[in-house]
Amino acid sequence: MKTRHHCCFFGSLLIFLAACASSGPPVTENQTGGTILFVNKSSFTVHIVRGSGRIDVVTLAPSSSAEVPNEHGTVENYYPLFDIPITRTFSISKASPLERDNYFQIDNTKNYQEIEIAAPKGFNDNSAYILFTNNSKGGGVSLSRNEAAGYMTGINFPDGKFNVNEGETMLYRVNPQELQSLRINPINLVFGEIAYQPSFVYSFTFDGNEAFPIEARPLTAIGQNAPVALEFTGYQLSPQNRTIIANGLRDALQSWGTPLELSDNTGPGYLLTLFININQIPPAPPLNTTLLRAEAEIVFSCFGRMMAKSGRYSVTELNEAMVARFVSEQIQWDRAFFADVMEAIE
Repeated sequence: MKTRHHCCFFGSLLIFLAACASSGPPVTENQTGGTILFVNKSSFTVHIVRGSGRIDVVTLAPSSSAEVPNEHGTVENYYPLFDIPITRTFSISKASPLERDNYFQIDNTKNYQEIEIAAPKGFNDNSAYILFTNNSKGGGVSLSRNEAAGYMTGINFPDGKFNVNEGETMLYRVNPQELQSLRINPINLVFGEIAYQPSFVYSFTFDGNEAFPIEARPLTAIGQNAPVALEFTGYQLSPQNRTIIANGLRDALQSWGTPLELSDNTGPGYLLTLFININQIPPAPPLNTTLLRAEAEIVFSCFGRMMAKSGRYSVTELNEAMVARFVSEQIQWDRAFFADVMEAIE
């Protein structure tokens, strides 16, 4: 009889343990509740939207990141849209990349996923953009396309504004296939006779007498530093001493916060020209050695037009390398010159 009672007891225990083991929720590989980390590696503000309905998910400032919950049980497509800052106060909003496959397919098979977003190779935008600044002192002007009589209206002002007052900058959206030139009214000045391309921004400034180009930049390069070339004139410095000055200038452009970056490109556009003159001074007491007397200055220009000029840097040194180091230091300390450069660019 004791054996029988023991068998009943162990049988009941096994049934109880089996029931406990099967009473919890079923375990599956694809559970929702994970996290997606979006990391913005571009210089643009990025809007992440989801699905065919383009549902807003999160907005990322340049070089920022954000976590969002992965709450969907199936594969979802996430699309990056980009804000392109053309002026300080106006951006082209939510531009889509040119590549059709520029999206992220995310499912819920992983509890944590990190997605890096880089700037696209191009934008799906067939328009060209004209950025026109009126730096004249003669009052407001307006622009017309080609030989048309009508006035162009800007997209960075409300209510179809067409008059560009002194000190104002107007942004226009145009069809590059239909634009051959621009005309300033009421002085009937024709300018900008170039081959326009889609997804480019063309910047011009008007000084009251002439309208001249500043730069032509693809939308993908907006927000990046503009290339500026460096040339030397006058005394022929050695390559090593040119490098000393170039490195000092590169550091100065960065430390003074200018939106420029030294480039090997010597084509039209932004240019820094260093004029340097070095003369030998015959030996004389108390050193009784030959010295070098140097004078230098630097000029910032755009398409051949001078926009800023430094003061004169003067020094007497023992050799060319010491002259180069002095000039490099003087450029880096020249707050007034780089303030003028910034004002000219803006």
